[in-house]
Order: sequence, then structure tokens, then C-alpha cells
Amino acid sequence: MFGVHFVFNLGWSAVFFGLAVIVAIWMLIIATIWAFNRFNRRAALLLVPYLVWGRSQRISTTNSGS
Repeated sequence: MFGVHFVFNLGWSAVFFGLAVIVAIWMLIIATIWAFNRFNRRAALLLVPYLVWGRSQRISTTNSGS
């Protein structure tokens, strides 16, 4: 029983910290879009597909069970 609990505990940690990193990257992309928008709206808009792609990668990773 302890072994099973240990394996699930390790798995949860990997999922949680992986999600935390992804959220941090999303926040940095959003901050960059905001900063770029202050100087050049086109430059900011060019980062939007990057944000969408990053979100879709996380969704596909979550759905595949990885």
C-alpha cells in the first residue's frame, strides 16, 4: 500500500509542477503582449498565436495522459 501511495504522490507532484510551469509561461507571454502593445500593437498581436499554441499544447498533453 505504501508503494502505491508513493507512486501516486510522485505522479501528482509531476503534474502539479508541470502545470505551474505552464501557467508561469502563459503569464509571461501575456505580460509580453501587454508590454509590446504599449509600443507596437502589431508586435503584440503577433504573439497571440504563440499564446494559443501554448494553451493547445497543454490541453493536448492533459488529454493524452502525459
